[in-house]
Amino acid sequence: MKTAVLCLALCAAGIGAVQADNRAPDAVRPAVDRCLQHIRACQLADGAFAQVSPQGRSGAPVWIVPYFSHLAALALLANVEAGGPADDLARAGRWLDWCVAHQSAAGYWNDFEGTLSTYRETDKVDAWDSAAALFLLVADRFRQAGGTLTVAHIEVARRALACVVSVTDPTDGLTWAKPDYRVKYLMDNIEVRAGLLAAERLFAASGRAAEARDARERAERLGRALDSFWLPERRRYSHALFANGAHAKASDEHYPEGLAQLYGLAFIEPRVTCWEGVCRDFTVKTGPRTSFGAEWWLMAATRMGDEPTRLWRTRVIEAIATFTERTYLQRHAISVLALLQGASCLAPQTSARIDQP
Repeated sequence: MKTAVLCLALCAAGIGAVQADNRAPDAVRPAVDRCLQHIRACQLADGAFAQVSPQGRSGAPVWIVPYFSHLAALALLANVEAGGPADDLARAGRWLDWCVAHQSAAGYWNDFEGTLSTYRETDKVDAWDSAAALFLLVADRFRQAGGTLTVAHIEVARRALACVVSVTDPTDGLTWAKPDYRVKYLMDNIEVRAGLLAAERLFAASGRAAEARDARERAERLGRALDSFWLPERRRYSHALFANGAHAKASDEHYPEGLAQLYGLAFIEPRVTCWEGVCRDFTVKTGPRTSFGAEWWLMAATRMGDEPTRLWRTRVIEAIATFTERTYLQRHAISVLALLQGASCLAPQTSARIDQP
């Protein structure tokens, strides 16, 4: 309730009249360190990241979601870029090694379940496109942070890019979630664009000019097509496009509708009217498994101006203080990315806020 009132007040004043705690920047490092400690505790001896730490107990349940594990690796690498310890670079490298050993033939990664002593691959994967794209992003960030990509890493990256290509609609360059699930999700496609741009960089660095050029062309085409998700009559982003060209119906569901708006604001265009609508129609969710926590609001707020950024930075720091050992891996990872990098963690951006139909 308090968060909703503050958010509405902020939106009513444009860039905002709510005064966030000016001490928040001093609290960023301890909050980041708390999340990183949890991420490190979730990494298993073989390099995988469990959703919660098994705390060394052989019989403890383990659930590995590679999509979220990519986010954990990105958080570690963001810390390295911010001057953090080299051990975090090594941890990200061990995750890439795990990916080499567990990539599916089609180029994506399934979930794994079991116990710490024995876990096995399932046939479950949320989406081919985003899982493959985030590997490309992690591999390139690892390289940029000073890590060495092996021949095996590059081959896995090639298969990941091929996976993205296999679910690309040739008519517009956007990607389907899976070959047999022909839905183009806004959030997935934003991640795919970031992955394609990363693929261009890492293939160029490895002397594969033709593959780098192909990845760049695909990223540019997909980037132009992202405009098709904006619905002027709703002043919202559509969270999905279907095979018949229809948009998903608007809803008041926090996921995927609300989260899609924050993705669009953070990684496409910071539209003021959309931000105001999000603040009016949605409230922050809490809990260990939520996909709509304050960390995602901070991602978007970093595109909306200094005052919203200060407000939501404070909210994220407050949320981190409530995290427990049962809080899922991704909340810790996204919180680190939001605090250290904001919206720059995924995509190129324009600098100005816009308000257009």
